[in-house]
Amino acid sequence: MKKSMSKLMRMVAGRERCAICGCFERKILCEECFAQLKFEFEKRRKGRLCRLCGKPLISEIEMCCDCRENEAEIVPGRALFEYRGIGKEGIRAFKFKNERSFGVIYADFLALFLRSSEFSDSFWESDRWTAVPVPGNRKNIRLRGWDPVAVVVEDLKSRGFAAADLLERKKWGKGAVSLKMMNRQQRLCAALDSYRLREGAVVPQSVLLIDDVRTTGSTIKRCALLLKEAGAREVRWCALAETP
Repeated sequence: MKKSMSKLMRMVAGRERCAICGCFERKILCEECFAQLKFEFEKRRKGRLCRLCGKPLISEIEMCCDCRENEAEIVPGRALFEYRGIGKEGIRAFKFKNERSFGVIYADFLALFLRSSEFSDSFWESDRWTAVPVPGNRKNIRLRGWDPVAVVVEDLKSRGFAAADLLERKKWGKGAVSLKMMNRQQRLCAALDSYRLREGAVVPQSVLLIDDVRTTGSTIKRCALLLKEAGAREVRWCALAETP
């Protein structure tokens, strides 16, 4: 009954609610929420970040302590937002409130970052990268009916970026188990246990993995390892958000 009334109100008023705060708004986001999101994006983009993992630096120079200790194993990348505050609310609206249209917002921010000097003037050259979505949880995708990351990558493709859906998640993976204590062969086995290439997939030389939330980085490492074994020369990543 409540859902029916809500739908009726939207039809009568001719507008939707803001995906984050819930106020009545014709656009996906109200001006206040969008301004907050843009402020956090710019603050992070222009802040002092580790040149490899993109985490904010405190007193370090160029690289954070974790990357200095494990530089050879790091898959370089960046996250657009920190997973807290407005950054967290945006992800929750997109993934858990079924706000599929929010993918356009993230695609806009992602395109802005990929075309910025922070991206192209470092070890990145956006023209040569092919965006590849990291496969989501199969059960959640089935329940939701769509994959958030795939939606963002599809919107990114419509903006002129190269994109390809190369990976799929296996039904019974082992989850995010630490890879630090494994040798190379064990790591490859762990990656193959969780993900696989889609049938007929052609892996490009330079792959940019797109993920929703980066936590430990284990998922990125597994996907990167699988892609390199399949012929990719270099792999980077970009996440919509990462945990502090």
